Amino acid sequence: MLLLALSLIEPAEACACCSEPDTYSHGNVDPALFPELQRLIFSPGRLSELGNEPSTISETLGIQGNASEPGKVTFTVAGPGRSQSTMVFTYSAASIMQVDNTPFAAKPAAEPALYTQVLVPGSLVVEGPLAAKLPTGPAELLLQGNGNFCLAAEMFYRWDLRFPVAPTSGEPFTLAGAGPVSVAK
Repeated sequence: MLLLALSLIEPAEACACCSEPDTYSHGNVDPALFPELQRLIFSPGRLSELGNEPSTISETLGIQGNASEPGKVTFTVAGPGRSQSTMVFTYSAASIMQVDNTPFAAKPAAEPALYTQVLVPGSLVVEGPLAAKLPTGPAELLLQGNGNFCLAAEMFYRWDLRFPVAPTSGEPFTLAGAGPVSVAK
């Protein structure tokens, strides 16, 4: 009888990617996972000023990017009647924060989707007509999405690139590019 009961029990399977209700975690992204970030395509977004400071860029410019090389994302910036500029963002580290943000009133899911942010500090080099207005310097790329504990390009739905600009006169201000994310096949 004991053998029959034991034979009916299904083997337990470990789940390295599974999330639990009320999960919160943060840490560094393993550089071995950077190739997963290379699969991201930074769909067209906009480059615009944040804050109330006067801007040296008077219009909103289209921006999109490709992460085809390890530690490097190349953004293309263009606007109506403007020559194309390139912004090259390089990085060597990234941090990740994940949290179950299911509302308390909602019934907890067996495996909640975790809100995920990957913050990638790096530097930005601008080439082309915008180089005179946007100097080389520090920048941050923020990736936002939902998923579980395994980092996958498919989990991200938004990118946000922020970098401070110190104009020739006046206070520094921040420019930001933002848009949706898709995944290379």
